[in-house]
Amino acid sequence: IVKKIKEIEKKAKQLNKQNNLSFIGVNSMIDSYVEKLILANTKWNRFPLKEKAKINPSKAEINGFDGKKEVSFLPMPAVDDKTGTIKAPLVKKYSEVKNGYTYFRDGDVIFAKITPCMENGKSAICANLINGIGFGSTEFHVIRPNIKEILPEWIHLIIRSKKFREEAEKNMPGTAGQKRVPKEFLEDYSFPVPEIAEQKKIIKHTEILINKQESLKFETNKRGIFISALMPSVMAKAFNGEL
Repeated sequence: IVKKIKEIEKKAKQLNKQNNLSFIGVNSMIDSYVEKLILANTKWNRFPLKEKAKINPSKAEINGFDGKKEVSFLPMPAVDDKTGTIKAPLVKKYSEVKNGYTYFRDGDVIFAKITPCMENGKSAICANLINGIGFGSTEFHVIRPNIKEILPEWIHLIIRSKKFREEAEKNMPGTAGQKRVPKEFLEDYSFPVPEIAEQKKIIKHTEILINKQESLKFETNKRGIFISALMPSVMAKAFNGEL
């Protein structure tokens, strides 16, 4: 019985190691793609991000919004650092969140500015917000692109890259545990801005890599379930004298 259990545990460790290597491989592939083909590209024009997007737009633009209406609310845990997506947003009345929280709307990109959330990659594109607007943690920066020149997916692709986060980390003032990326870093960051058609082409290719990553995750979960199911089966056979 012990021998069978050890065989299953050994197989589980081997599968986990293989899947971890696959995840690392895909993540490295995405980072390499962004760094070599995007950030290092010298053919594209580069602009300070503030020339192509608003950083932390004012909530004054929604003055007069009905306080009884519902809006999406995103505490920091609602943004998944692994996938760069919004998970399990909350629902609040506008009157509850209009003061003291960060404002954003559909199409904005939110970017965690505080350590270690920034280093971990907490950022997302806002979409399907209730009534088109949302509020969240004060530790988010908000980037609103001029979509005629730069797409939110393009901004998100770059700010989630390892190289960008490393540069942001070097520019974080503050004490340990309280370091934050200043607004000025985002405003002045030299962003590569190719034509919209080129942005879409690269975004599509990156999505293929991300989908591959999700497929690996699904396969990992499926294998894990299979291995977990083996253990009670082995135990049952052992007690029935079938081993």
